[in-house]
This record gives sequence, C-alpha cells and structure tokens, in this order.
Amino acid sequence: MRLSTFTLLAGLVLSAAANGQTMTLSTSSSDYEVAPVFSEVDFFTIDIEIDAPLAPGVYTNPAIVDVTYQVMGTLEPGTPSGFPAFDLQRHMTGDEFYAQGSSLRFEIDPTAVLSDGVQVSELTGVGVVLTFNGREVDNGRYHPALLELSFAGTGKIQNSDNIPTLDPLVTVDFGEEYITDLIFDPDNTTVIEETPRAAFNGSSDCFIATAAYGSYMEPEVRLLRNFRDNSLLVNEPGRRFVSAYYRYSPPVAAYIAKHDWLRFLTRSALTPLVYGIKYPPGAGILLILMVIFFGRKRFGV
Repeated sequence: MRLSTFTLLAGLVLSAAANGQTMTLSTSSSDYEVAPVFSEVDFFTIDIEIDAPLAPGVYTNPAIVDVTYQVMGTLEPGTPSGFPAFDLQRHMTGDEFYAQGSSLRFEIDPTAVLSDGVQVSELTGVGVVLTFNGREVDNGRYHPALLELSFAGTGKIQNSDNIPTLDPLVTVDFGEEYITDLIFDPDNTTVIEETPRAAFNGSSDCFIATAAYGSYMEPEVRLLRNFRDNSLLVNEPGRRFVSAYYRYSPPVAAYIAKHDWLRFLTRSALTPLVYGIKYPPGAGILLILMVIFFGRKRFGV
C-alpha cells in the first residue's frame, strides 16, 4: 500500500477520575501529511487510559490503567527482522507497559484552555512535545510503536529500539525498521478533548458497535468510526444513513448491551463488515468465492 493511501489513527486516552469523564488525546490521518523515510506505516493507533484527571503541567510516565495499540505496514526487503510486513496488536496494563521499558511524556502549557480541547501548540517544550515509546525488552517483539510530535508541526512514527531481544537476535537493533515522517498544523490539530468513559454507557456515537464490543476504543469500533468519518460523512447518502443510524440505534444498542448472547451475535454480524473495511481486496475475493460456491450449490453445478 502506498503512502498516498496511508491511514493513521493514533489516540491516547487519558482517564479523568472525576465525574466519570476522560480526557482524550487523539490524532488521525486527516491531521497529517506523511512521507516515507524507510518503510511504510499503513495503519497506526494508540490508546492509553491514564488514572488521573489532567491539568496544566508535566506528565512523565503517569499512572496508567491500560494501553492498547496497533501498528500495520509494509517493509522493504532486507530489513533486520526479514519480515515483508507487520501487524502488531497489543493490550496490556499500565504496570506491564512500564515494566517492559515503555514511556509516555507530554506537558500541557499553563495557558491551555482545557474546556475547548488542547491543540499541539498548547503543549509546551523545546523540540519534541509529546512522546509515546512502546519499547519492549526481552520478549522477541520487533515493532512496538514510537510516536513523537514536535512544537514545530513535524513528527515521526517508527518502531522502538527493542534491544536486547531474545537469542539469536541479541545484537539486532530494530529501531528504524519502519519510519514515517509527519507534518501537521499545530494550531489546528486538537490532541486533547473531553469525552465520556470508554465503557458503553449509551453516550458513544457508534452505539451498536460499542455495545457489541464493550468499549468505543476497541480496534473494531475505531475502524468503524474511521469508516464513518472518511467514507460516509463525505457524501450526502452517507450523511443521511448516519443521521438515521443516530436516530434509531441508541435503544437497540442499550438492549444489546444487556445481553451477552446478543453482543456475541452482533459481533459475529459485524465481522464481515470490519474485515471488508480493513482488507478491501481480500473481502472482494471472498465475496466472489462465496457467490461461486453458493451458485454451484443453487444450480447443482
């Protein structure tokens, strides 16, 4: 996949204990221009729930409830791991995140107005103003995420240095196996905003999917939200569909959320849609094969 079709969705979910609200530090592909430096990142997402409300100040390795991230892309031949592509999905507690050598740092400027969200320009510091480093030690994983944003409107995504790794890869440095440059407008890139807690409570805007998967930050729900924003809301028929969905889906979602068997059935029903959005060519081939198979069964050929 070429970077002209690059999809970046990176979010850092910051939990505020007060009033059941969270502060969400998030960013998506629409915020960036991107350029390959070594290999290509096709999809990237990070979610971190921090166990504290946010205010102006420095945050260095704050207490974290849990961390979820996914990074996907293609690698040029001859990279250290020898893999042609990568798709790493991780979910861990905050204790596990820090125990393996990972880190998180950002600083909110004293003049930042939290009520209307925080832009990158309201993060303070010289050079890099936000760092998420998913470094992992001694577990053999090659592609944990490293995200850096600077005050000047530039940044990068690459994989963290994962040395030492398990034998026989002790001396291998995977820190630049993939790397992608980011360019953005810090004054118009909102990275922190208030949002309800992740657990389904009827206030998520992907009602049925959130009820089915249990959290609006699950990878499948994020993928469906991204499809809504980038494919449905950009045209009139799609906007009408979304409007109707918002009108009729909340009571259905509330009922689904109360019954585990309905949540299972809904997830099963959504799986082909999620797969089709994530892997369009594969979904098309699967559809053709299904048509051929059932056509043969239908007409006895």
